[in-house]
Amino acid sequence: MLITLGLGSAAGLINTTINTVKELVPALSGSKPAGLVSVIGLVVGLVYTTPGGQAVLELVDYYGGSLLILIVAVLEITVLAWVYGAKNLVDDLSFMLNTRLGIYWKFCWTVFIPVSLSFILGYTLVFYTPVKYAGEVLPVMAQVAGWVVTLAGVAMIVVVFVVSMARRERGWKPTSSWGPRNAVERLDWMNKDAGTSLSVIKSEIE
Repeated sequence: MLITLGLGSAAGLINTTINTVKELVPALSGSKPAGLVSVIGLVVGLVYTTPGGQAVLELVDYYGGSLLILIVAVLEITVLAWVYGAKNLVDDLSFMLNTRLGIYWKFCWTVFIPVSLSFILGYTLVFYTPVKYAGEVLPVMAQVAGWVVTLAGVAMIVVVFVVSMARRERGWKPTSSWGPRNAVERLDWMNKDAGTSLSVIKSEIE
């Protein structure tokens, strides 16, 4: 069971990384992105096989995993629900799933999840304790390095946000290219409030 859980989590993480590499470097095709990501992951992972690897793992797991993921999750759900808008999010997901999502999802995304995650993050920061390994608190420099990892992750979000906003001409509003890439699906998406989609009309004609 644990092996299946680990493989499933690893597959999700590595596929996300591989797809990101493909989008950033379109020249890499076929199995090259997967090979590149796998080799880099192997080299980085060798650190955890050293005598002090378990202590490093505890440090990275807390500062680069638990804490950073909580901060990113709070920012992500806030942007989706309150900047992009819960209504737009529900409409888009309803369109993709071909079923109408109800008010339950709006409540979760606008109230329950943001409040819950903010509470967990606040609790984690208020009752923060330095990371320990084998019952011993890791050195101060190790804790500082951990906080640098967390702050670097948050700083990356801020930098990308500022750069993206500086390049945009419409501020918060989506660009003209926002939406499905497929032409028929894009027209369906743009007319999703009209009641009848073009793909349905096309299928009826055929």
